[in-house]
Amino acid sequence: MQRDDIEVELMANSAAFGYNAFDTMTIYNDRAMLVRSVKKASKRVDIFHVHNEPDWLVPAVREATNKPIVYDIHDLESFRWQREPDQDEIDSFKMSDAWVHVSEPCAVEAEKLHGTDKPATVLPSYVNATFYGPSP
Repeated sequence: MQRDDIEVELMANSAAFGYNAFDTMTIYNDRAMLVRSVKKASKRVDIFHVHNEPDWLVPAVREATNKPIVYDIHDLESFRWQREPDQDEIDSFKMSDAWVHVSEPCAVEAEKLHGTDKPATVLPSYVNATFYGPSP
């Protein structure tokens, strides 16, 4: 994902698909290691884009930095299990600075539960062109 004006670092607990498309990658083993990694990265990172699985990621990143956090909400536990949101989900909405939803219906339902006090957008999931196979 290298561009002249933007660098993108991946932080994950394993080598995720497409890891080699990022400028750099950090692997963490647990929450404490993630917090330490985010603290170090905060010296060079402008914004953190955090996916919601698991939901404890946003609180961990917030513990480590005051930089903006975009919360990428693609599969809420409360939707999946049809239950009340747990504290990590609640905190993730509160501690993030903006939200990305995968569809308009998901955005509507999530914001019914968690409010509409943050900038939000709908960004459907697509395959990055980097990962396209050769055309037949």
